[in-house]
Amino acid sequence: MPLRSRLRILAISGLALFTVSASLPPAAADGPHRSHHPSGGGLSATIRYTEYGIPHIVAKDYANLGFGNGWAQAADQVCTLADGFVTLRGERSRYFGPDAAPDGSLSSAAKNLSSDLYFRGVRASRTVEKLLKAPAPAGQSRDVKELERG
Repeated sequence: MPLRSRLRILAISGLALFTVSASLPPAAADGPHRSHHPSGGGLSATIRYTEYGIPHIVAKDYANLGFGNGWAQAADQVCTLADGFVTLRGERSRYFGPDAAPDGSLSSAAKNLSSDLYFRGVRASRTVEKLLKAPAPAGQSRDVKELERG
């Protein structure tokens, strides 16, 4: 891929991440013991942070707890989430080069190309969808499904 195309992709990706992160509350600016009450789509939660930045989520049920958990992760870890999405989609080689090393958090692959091949195989075989359809205890319980819905 030519350098100009890579720079364009990098600029667009950076702008997208900036836009998402700008719409979220700044984690460090609120100081210790900050509290948020996000809501959306009929779901809501209360998120209180300790002085060390640990979120404690209070919700009335599992769906609202899942919503609060997702909100806290998006607010505090947007770059980590974006890296995970690129990895799980099997696109690390496209954005970071096939010979670069992934961070090792989602697989033990030594190079992005190996990671991409693995995760594209998982997606092509629809492994996750098959596991989600399995009944409990091999599959998800009702509570876990509600967490996921949130």
